[in-house]
Amino acid sequence: MSVEIVAGNPERLEAILIEQPSTPAKGLVLLVTGRDGNRFAPCDAYVSAVLRAAGFATLLFDLSNDPATSDHAAPLDILHLADRLVSAVEASRQADEVRSLPLGFFGAGTGAAIALVAAVRLGRQVGAVVSRGGHLDLAGMGLTGVVPPTLLIAGRADRHGLAQNRAALRRLGGRSRLEIAPTAFDEPETLDIVVELALRWFRIHLRHKARGDATGRSASSTALVNSRGSEPAEMLYR
Repeated sequence: MSVEIVAGNPERLEAILIEQPSTPAKGLVLLVTGRDGNRFAPCDAYVSAVLRAAGFATLLFDLSNDPATSDHAAPLDILHLADRLVSAVEASRQADEVRSLPLGFFGAGTGAAIALVAAVRLGRQVGAVVSRGGHLDLAGMGLTGVVPPTLLIAGRADRHGLAQNRAALRRLGGRSRLEIAPTAFDEPETLDIVVELALRWFRIHLRHKARGDATGRSASSTALVNSRGSEPAEMLYR
């Protein structure tokens, strides 16, 4: 089942599509793409399909057709794009099927930076964030205001991206973790790793969000490490 939502101002937000699982959804995950992708990309469709199979509704939100992303030579207006994402959240809540579901963000590339800035604005409305290969330097000092539990996934071979993610991990304001994928993101097996890690993160943290547990802690979540705790917050996926 899918639900199409059209916001009131077409210049600000075009139609967005919510894909729902066949069983009652455990949460709603917004997949955010920016300049470096679109909602019809095969990898985004695959992530969405796996999340739906696991019981999550997904919303594929495409920012690539925004004027702010059309000129690849111009700097991105992250704040404007984060405003659009907040509008997408508000529009999605108009659908009865997902109105009360706990909310998560999955962002890739520039979409990850946009998702984190939007998460600051939405505060505790967002239950969890996952960043895949995020260009997190674009989020600036906004990272310190991120409240939801945040999982960063970086590739070991991408030294620049890995350095960005390590710097972001130190600045994130809430519970966070960095997972390092052993292979490049364009390798098929890496996408499976990303989906496995994201699914685990959403299952734990959106479940606790639904129960009203602000800490997101669980006796079964010992593998998920708090960057503000005594355990290391950086892990190499094996």
